[in-house]
Amino acid sequence: MSDEGNKSLVSVILPNYNSARYIELTLESILNQSYSNLEIIVVDNGSTDKSLDLIKSKILEDNRIKLIELGQNSGGPALPRNIGIRESSGSHLAFIDSDDVWHNKKISIQMNIIKHYETQFVSCEKMDFYDDSDILIKEEYDENDISLTKVSFNKLLQKNTLSTSGVLIDKKLVKNLSFSEDKKYIAIEDYLLWLQIHENLSFSYFVNLPLLYYRKSSNSLTPLKTKIFIQKVLLFSLYKFSKKQSFLFRIKILIKYIMQSFFSYISSKK
Repeated sequence: MSDEGNKSLVSVILPNYNSARYIELTLESILNQSYSNLEIIVVDNGSTDKSLDLIKSKILEDNRIKLIELGQNSGGPALPRNIGIRESSGSHLAFIDSDDVWHNKKISIQMNIIKHYETQFVSCEKMDFYDDSDILIKEEYDENDISLTKVSFNKLLQKNTLSTSGVLIDKKLVKNLSFSEDKKYIAIEDYLLWLQIHENLSFSYFVNLPLLYYRKSSNSLTPLKTKIFIQKVLLFSLYKFSKKQSFLFRIKILIKYIMQSFFSYISSKK
């Protein structure tokens, strides 16, 4: 499985907000991809730190980077991502947050899967890290030994296994869709979009390799987890299924999610 999807242009969408501590490493992991036919669209969300200077310095080194500056902070990553999508020229889109890092073959592996399996949506496993020294960017993977998991709409409803920084899609999938800019979906606007896309897909492919290094904070995430729990309950309550579902089906989803969250919380306290 090779040839890197005949080198179609991939647009990388990167929202930035005050990420001076991390943005250089993130950009380097994109620029160092073995798949080189990229445009990197950085949408700055009203940063007040030195991250803009660092980005502009990188632009002088590599003209594949395009910077879009918003006048003020929008309150979340949805608007910057949507602007990035609208301004993109590629046939495919990849997303990454400004503190995450990619394995150098991430795009290559995913584009080969898209071509080989004629699929439109590929995601990948993530590896959490707290310190830059934990990143194994140069670890070699044999593409012939890659295993894939199919992700269906029903499976995604049960649990969101997709990290936005690990997703690569055909741009056609978001022709009539976008990340919700409604404030009640902040932090889960990506999950909402993946659900909407998967409703019209038989399935997507999930690469069982950690091609994404996901930065975790050592600070307590309990307040954020509580907020996300409430938001997901709201999402499952209000979600507009494109195919009519019974009220009982919605209740089952809600109960299952609440029970999963409860047992996960109990396990974390042991």
